[in-house]
Amino acid sequence: MSKIDHETMNIVGVYPANIEDGEPGIVCVKWAVENCGYGEITFRVKDGKVCCDNEYMSREFMKKILCHLVDISILDSDKKEEKNESSND
Repeated sequence: MSKIDHETMNIVGVYPANIEDGEPGIVCVKWAVENCGYGEITFRVKDGKVCCDNEYMSREFMKKILCHLVDISILDSDKKEEKNESSND
C-alpha cells in the first residue's frame, strides 16, 4: 500500500448520512487517497450505541482519515482567536 499522509489524502465531503435501512445517520465522511482508493466512513446511532459502517477499513486507517479531517478543519475557536487578534491591532 502506498504512503498515506496529508499530501496524499483528500476529504471529498462530509454529509448527513443516508442510511438505507432507515436508521438515522449522524455523518458520512467521503475520502480519497492517491494510489490507494476512495470510500466513506458512516456513523449512526442504533439502539443507543454509535455504530460505524467502515467498509472493511481498519481502525488505524479510519483514524488517519478522521485525524486529517480535524487537521484541515477551520475551528470556530480559530475564528474567535483571529477576531481577537485583529481587534488588538
